[in-house]
Amino acid sequence: GFEHWVSLDDQYRAHLSKSEYRSRLSDYHHFLVGHGFEPDVDQGDAKVFSRPFAAKLDDPYTKATFVGQQTVQWLRENAGQPFACYVNMLEPHMPFTGPFDEMYDPDAIPTGPQFLQKPGENMSLVNRMLAEYFMQAEWEGQDLSTEAGCRKMRAQYLGLVTLVDRAVGAILDALEESGQADHTIVVFTSDHGDMMGDHGQFAKGVLYEEAVRVPLLLRVPWLQRERRDIGGNFSQIDLVPTLLDLLGERVPDGLQGQSRVPVLKGDEGLEGEDVFIEWHGVHRRPGPPFTTADEETQRLLGLPWRTVISADRWKLNLSAEDQCELFDLNTDPHEATNRFNDPDQQQRIRDLSGRITRWQQRTGDTVSLPEL
Repeated sequence: GFEHWVSLDDQYRAHLSKSEYRSRLSDYHHFLVGHGFEPDVDQGDAKVFSRPFAAKLDDPYTKATFVGQQTVQWLRENAGQPFACYVNMLEPHMPFTGPFDEMYDPDAIPTGPQFLQKPGENMSLVNRMLAEYFMQAEWEGQDLSTEAGCRKMRAQYLGLVTLVDRAVGAILDALEESGQADHTIVVFTSDHGDMMGDHGQFAKGVLYEEAVRVPLLLRVPWLQRERRDIGGNFSQIDLVPTLLDLLGERVPDGLQGQSRVPVLKGDEGLEGEDVFIEWHGVHRRPGPPFTTADEETQRLLGLPWRTVISADRWKLNLSAEDQCELFDLNTDPHEATNRFNDPDQQQRIRDLSGRITRWQQRTGDTVSLPEL
C-alpha cells in the first residue's frame, strides 16, 4: 500500500508472500554494489550481502545511515505534501558490531544489579538455560564467559544506538527544513529491547523488562509544546488507533486497541491500565549460540508464554510447561526475586491469571495455560 518503498534486507527473500518479490534484491544491496562492494553470500539464485558483512562497513554504508539518508531525500522531494512515512532501522541488532565499536569505554558503561547474574533456581527453566548458554559462549567475536567480553559487547551495542541516533537526527533536521515540523506527528519506538548481559543473557526472546519494555516518544506539536512524562502502562496495541484519531480518521471496527488521545491531552491517565504480552516461542532451528542445541533446549525455546503487567506494577509470566514467574516491579524492578511460590501471593496470582484468561477470551487466544 505504500507509494514509495526502500528495502534493506535480503535475508528473508525466500519467505516473502509474493513470488514475484523473491527474485528482487533490496535497494540497500544495489546501493552497496554501486559503491563497489561485492556480495559475500550465495543464496542460489543470487549473491547477497550478509548481516555480518554489512555490520563491518564504515558509517556511510551502514543500513541505519542508508535508510536515514533515503528518508531525508524523500522529505526534501515531498516538502509541502501530506504524508505518512514509516522508517524502520535494523540497528541496534545482532551481530552487535558496527563502525562505532570503540566509541564507548567498556569499563565505564553503566550496568545494573542483574548484570551477569544468572537467574536463581526458582526461575523458569528457559531463563536459566539461556543464561547458561550465553555465559559460556564465544559469540560475535567476544568471550561471554568473561566480564570483559560481556562489557565489550554491551559497549558495541551502545555504538549501534548512536548510529541510529545520528540517522534519526538527520531525519528530524530534514523535517524541520521542510517547514512541516509543526504539522507532523513524530513517533519514536522499537519492537523490543535486548538483554545485553542482564540476567546473564543477550539478545531478546524473553519476558524480562530489558527485552519487553521499549521507548515510546510522541511529538504532537498542536497538542503540547512542553515535554511531559506520562506514567502508567501503555501498550503498542493502542498506537494505531491513537494515530488515526490524531489524524481525524475513523478507527476501523475490529481493530484492537483504543485511542489514547485523551491521555495525550491530559484529560485522562494510564494509571489503571494492564498490559498483556504474548510470546509464541522460537519455532525454527535457533542460530548462534544455540546451533548445537539438544531437543530439550529446543522444546524450551518453543514454549508459548502469556504475561500481564498490572496497573499496580505486578508482573505474572505464565507457561503450561515451565516454572511460572511473579515479580513485584515496585520493589523489585530488576526482577531478581520470583514470588510465584510465595504462599502470601496466591490470591494475587489467581487474580492476575484471571485477567490473562479474560484477555484471551476477548482476543480469541487459545494457548493453554496452567489452571491456578
